[in-house]
Amino acid sequence: MELLHGRFRTVIENEVLSLRNRLDLVRQVGKTLEAAHARGIIHRDIRPDNILMGGDRKPYLTDFDIALSLHETRYTQIGLMGNIVYSAPEQLKDPRDATERSDIYSLAMLAVYAILREDPDLAAFQRDRYLFIEHLNCPLEVKQLLARALSAPARPVLRVGLGLLQ
Repeated sequence: MELLHGRFRTVIENEVLSLRNRLDLVRQVGKTLEAAHARGIIHRDIRPDNILMGGDRKPYLTDFDIALSLHETRYTQIGLMGNIVYSAPEQLKDPRDATERSDIYSLAMLAVYAILREDPDLAAFQRDRYLFIEHLNCPLEVKQLLARALSAPARPVLRVGLGLLQ
């Protein structure tokens, strides 16, 4: 395996990248996530610190240690998994309730992080997520995608959204 020495967080926060390029990195993570879902794997911990950068400037989703296989009959222990800012509400309530939709929620929060270039303010987001999204400095189409991904469960959000993030 290639030595992965770069960090997604460092690239997003410190490098001069256009919004389009930052969202393209998120889109690439989404493609990896889509491949995992196609194999019945739910990651459950998508966040900036679990993405490494290769020498080819490609993001690599890592840290599958709390991933859930939909083909397994046993579940991992109950308890908080992942990062509260990036985890879907149903996952925070009970990690066993995590689904593909939970990963899509986390991917959308990763996109919010890429737009802001810092971790989202969870308190502001929880007070009024739609107002929070409305104030993001990004195209309307991206805001609409984020609003869908952070509220209504819908698998097509990922596929449609990947096109919008280009």
